[in-house]
Amino acid sequence: MQVPRLESRDRRRLMVATDQQQMGPQSIQKKERREGHAEVLQLLHDHGCELEALDRFGRSPLHLACEHGKANAAKFLLDCGVKPNLEDRNGRNALHLAACCEDPSLSDLLASQFPQLVFCADVHGRTPLFYAALNAHPQSQGEATLCDSVGTFRQLWPCGHTAVALHYAAEEGQLNALRLLLKNKIDINAEARFLNFGPQYLSKRGSRVLLMSEDKGGQTALQIASNEVIGAGVTTLAGSNQTRFSCAEMPDGPPADDEKKSYSMGIDLGTTYSCVGIFKDGEVQIIANDQGNRTTPSYVAWTENERLLGDAAKNQVASNPTNTVFDAKRLIGRKFQDPVVQADLKLWPFKVVSDGSADDKPLIEVVYQGVDKKFHPEEISSMILTKMKQTAEAFVGQRVRSAVITVPAYFNDSQRQATKDAGEIAGLNVLRIVNEPTAAAIAYGLVSILTITDAVFEVKATAGDPHLGGEDFDNRMLSYCISEFRRKHKSDPTRNQRAIRRLRTQCERAKRQLSTQTSVTIEVDSLHEGADFSLRLSRAKFEELCMDYFKKAMEPVSQCLGDSGLPKSKISDVVLVGGSTRIPKVQELISSFFNGKHLCKAILALTFYCNAIVRTLPMQEINPDEAVAYGAAVQAAIVSGTGTEEVENMLLLDVAPLSLGIEMAGGMMQKLIERNSTIPTNKSQANTVQQLVI
Repeated sequence: MQVPRLESRDRRRLMVATDQQQMGPQSIQKKERREGHAEVLQLLHDHGCELEALDRFGRSPLHLACEHGKANAAKFLLDCGVKPNLEDRNGRNALHLAACCEDPSLSDLLASQFPQLVFCADVHGRTPLFYAALNAHPQSQGEATLCDSVGTFRQLWPCGHTAVALHYAAEEGQLNALRLLLKNKIDINAEARFLNFGPQYLSKRGSRVLLMSEDKGGQTALQIASNEVIGAGVTTLAGSNQTRFSCAEMPDGPPADDEKKSYSMGIDLGTTYSCVGIFKDGEVQIIANDQGNRTTPSYVAWTENERLLGDAAKNQVASNPTNTVFDAKRLIGRKFQDPVVQADLKLWPFKVVSDGSADDKPLIEVVYQGVDKKFHPEEISSMILTKMKQTAEAFVGQRVRSAVITVPAYFNDSQRQATKDAGEIAGLNVLRIVNEPTAAAIAYGLVSILTITDAVFEVKATAGDPHLGGEDFDNRMLSYCISEFRRKHKSDPTRNQRAIRRLRTQCERAKRQLSTQTSVTIEVDSLHEGADFSLRLSRAKFEELCMDYFKKAMEPVSQCLGDSGLPKSKISDVVLVGGSTRIPKVQELISSFFNGKHLCKAILALTFYCNAIVRTLPMQEINPDEAVAYGAAVQAAIVSGTGTEEVENMLLLDVAPLSLGIEMAGGMMQKLIERNSTIPTNKSQANTVQQLVI
C-alpha cells in the first residue's frame, strides 16, 4: 500500500493503523480509542482500511468511539456506512455503549436515527435504557427517544438480578432521571436480585422494589436521596403519588404486558456439567445452550476484559487456568479447613483462601483487569445458574424466574442452604431443593429402591457419596500420566498449570473413549519444557487405576439396600443415571451385585401407572446425563402448578438422607429424626436442662 508523505505523528499513526499484516485490524480501534480524530479516520478510510474490522472482543471502531464519547469520530463512521447494530461478544451495540457516556449527545444521535436499537437487549437482557439509567444520564434530548415507552422501562430488569434504575438515580441525585422515571409510571412491583453483592450480604438476602422497598443496606430510594442531602431529589420522590404505596400493598406478579403462560424450570447444578429443562406442551424439553449442547460445563472464567461462562470458559482453560473456576459444588457449604477442601486444593489451579471469619468460609480468588477479585462458592454457582436461566429464557422467549434445583442426596443442611442462596443471588425463586436420585426417579419412574403405586413415588431409602464422581477418575488418570512423564523425561510438569490443564483435558477425553474402546492414546504436544507426551492406555489399566473408586461407588448401593429392608429379589429394575455409569466396569459391578439383573441404561419417559409397576410408551428416550434435570423439570411443573393433569397427580414422598437432632452435653448428638424418615415429618422430645450453681 502506498502511503503519502505525512509529517511526524500523523505519519506514524497511519503506518501503524494501515499495516494490517503486522498489527492487525484492532490497531484501528486502539488508534481511535486514544485520539478519536475524525480526520485520521478519514485518512485511514481513504487508504482502504476496513472501518468495520472487529477486534478479538467483537468490537468495531464505532463501538470504541461510542464507548469513549468520541462524537466526531462516531459521526464520521456512521456517514461511512458503519452499521450501529453490530454486536460485540456481550451482545452490545453502539447505543449500549453510548448510553454509558457522560455526554448524552451521542446516544441522542443514535436513538433518533436508529430507534430500533433502543429495544435491543445484550446477553444479560439489558437494553440501552438500563445503561443510561445506571450511569444516571437519561436526560436532555435523549429522554424523548430513549424513555418514551413504559414497555422500555420494563426491559430495565428482564433478568431480575440487577438493581433498578430509580435507586441509582436517587443515589446519584440525578433529578432529571428521577422525574423521568416517575413520570413514565414505571412498574412499582419490579423486583431486583443482586448478582454481584459482597459475601457479607449472603445472610441478608434481599431485593429492591421501587420506591418503598429496602435495598441491601436497608434503605429505600427515598431514604437514599434524603441521606445524600439532595433536597430536590426528596421533593421529587415524595411529591410522586406512587410513594403512597407500601410494600404490603404492592401486588405480586409480573407486569401486565408480561402475562404470558408462566414456566418453571428444573436445573441439575452439577459439579462438572449442568443441565436445564422445562415442562412445555405436555412434555419435558431439555434445552440446548447457545453452543447447541444440552449440557453446559460448570465453568466460570475471567479474562483481561470479560467474564466467560460454560463452554466459552472451559474452551480457554488451558491458556488461563488460574482464572478459570470449576468444581464450585465441591466447595459450597463447606468450611475452608474441611479435610475434603484441603485435599481438593492440591488439584485446582485457581487459588482458594479463607475469608477469615468465624465461619471459615472459602473464597475463590481470581484476577480481573489487574485487580484481585474474591468470590464465595455461592456466587460462582449463581453465575452458572444465571447461565441456565438465560438458556431457558431464550428457549421460551420470556422471563423464567422459578426453579427446582437438585443437589446430591447426602448434601447436609449447610450445603443445601448455600445452594438455595446461589439460586436467589441469580434472581431465581427457588421452589424446592430436590435430591438428585429422587429427581432421576421422577424422570424414569424408577429408582434402585423406590415403590410406585397409583402415581405415588415413595422413596424407601437413599444413600450416596457427594464427593465421588467422574472427575475423581480424571484425577487418577492425570496422576498416572504425570508419573509416566516424570519417569520418561526426568522432569516435573506440575509446576506448569497450563500443561496440567492440557493434560487433564486429554485424560477426560480418553476416559470417555474407553467406555466404547479397549484402548486409547493420550497425546499432548510440547507438554513441558518442549517434551511431547504420548501414552497408550488400555481399558484394563484404567480399571486398575480406578478400582478403589469403583468399589467405593458400590458402598452406598449396599447401604441403601440394607436401610430399605428389602432383599435383592424384590428390586424390579435398576436404573443407571449419570455420565460415569457408561463405564463398563461400573455396569459390571452393579449387575453382579444384583445377581446379573439387566440394567436400565436409558429408558422411555413414563406415561401412566399400573399397580406398583411403571409402564412406558415409546415417546421420549431419556439420556442418563439429562435424567436429573428431566425429573427436576417435572417437579417444578408439579410445585408451580404448570404441568398437565397426569403430572400434577403425582405425589413424591422423599426421605431425610441424614439424621437430625440436637447437640447434648459433651458434644453428643441426640437424634430426633432418623435418616430415611419420610418427609415432611415432625418430632418433639422433652429434654432436661441442668443448672449448676456455685
